[in-house]
Amino acid sequence: MPLKGSDLSTPSHRKDANQNTLRVLTAAYKIFAMKGYDATIEEIANEAGVGVGTVHRRFSNKTVLATAVVTDIFQKIKEKQLQVVKMDMPADQKIRLLFDIFSASHLQYGKIHSMGLHLATIGELGDDMRASLLTALEGSVLDIILQGQEEGIFREGDPKLLELLIINMINPHLILKLKEHVPAEKITETVSDMILLGLVRQ
Repeated sequence: MPLKGSDLSTPSHRKDANQNTLRVLTAAYKIFAMKGYDATIEEIANEAGVGVGTVHRRFSNKTVLATAVVTDIFQKIKEKQLQVVKMDMPADQKIRLLFDIFSASHLQYGKIHSMGLHLATIGELGDDMRASLLTALEGSVLDIILQGQEEGIFREGDPKLLELLIINMINPHLILKLKEHVPAEKITETVSDMILLGLVRQ
């Protein structure tokens, strides 16, 4: 009787490779959270208990490794934001909650969140990654704008245009500049107030 795929054991070298990749990623989360992009591959390798060569075989350079970590985090943020869209609450409250999630992620992931914003701003990340950071709220924001217009809370107008204005208001460069003038814990509230001021029907 022919063997099924589930009957075949994974070669030990493949298991080791997968385990090493997991160790590297786990270590990268920890070290990047503490040091941001100033972290070195050597520090991450030491934390993972593997050689520098092992890290480079899986991630060709630090930017590739940082991108893997940042991409995973922003995907988690996106999933939480999509849950907000489905909640039963007024549209203006949803807008605030979206940015509460964005702010909470900044605290939860330490310097990784700032690293992602910084790398996107200075162009160290690829075009796809920069686009994903800038459009992380797309779709979610549009749905909430449409809801707010139906509720009579938000002003009339092209919802796609309003979404575009909001997305560009919260680009990485603006967030980094706001940190120079506004306490970190106030950034979300400040951005939400600015957005709602432009959205709410007068």
